[in-house]
Amino acid sequence: AQRKPEIASRLRIFEVDRPGPQAWKRLRLIELGFGIPEWLRLVPVDFEGGDAWWQRLSAAGFDAVQPTVVASTGVSMYLTKDAITATLRQA
Repeated sequence: AQRKPEIASRLRIFEVDRPGPQAWKRLRLIELGFGIPEWLRLVPVDFEGGDAWWQRLSAAGFDAVQPTVVASTGVSMYLTKDAITATLRQA
């Protein structure tokens, strides 16, 4: 979202990630003067703790009726097999 703001600003982006890394990213964006753009929703989810990511996403304003692209990158490599399985079952 930060690499192509001219494109991202026309979209609504929901970034689902583990709470720790996402808090760090939020802080760094603010510290570096980028802030959190209105079109970007950071959605922290404790995958290992059993959080229902779909519910967290909906609570952040996600509308499942709208056309959607889902990309799962950079998270699953840090999760246990059980957490990955539980996450995919919620999809």
